[in-house]
Amino acid sequence: MEITLTTEAVDLVRRKGGTVALDLVRGVGCGKPTEVVADVFLKGKDLSSYLPAQRDAVDGVTVLVSPAMSRTAAQVHVGTKGSAFWRTLEVRTDAAGGSGASCAT
Repeated sequence: MEITLTTEAVDLVRRKGGTVALDLVRGVGCGKPTEVVADVFLKGKDLSSYLPAQRDAVDGVTVLVSPAMSRTAAQVHVGTKGSAFWRTLEVRTDAAGGSGASCAT
């Protein structure tokens, strides 16, 4: 899996503790899309099944990847979105099933 982070994303993750967890959350129900989640608020979260990503540790940022994410995504790009005062992480990936399921009637 190839993971890239923009410099803004690296700065944001450093300010929030230096670790980000990436997870693939499948939508439940008809037409619900699959979402990729980047979480920097990890206190109390069970990360025992997450694995550290194989990437350079030069950034000072640790990237943890869920098993679902590692099975389905080959490339992940983490950037930021929002205003200068309220920035959030934005994740783009080539994960399969990103369009959501369709309903059969």
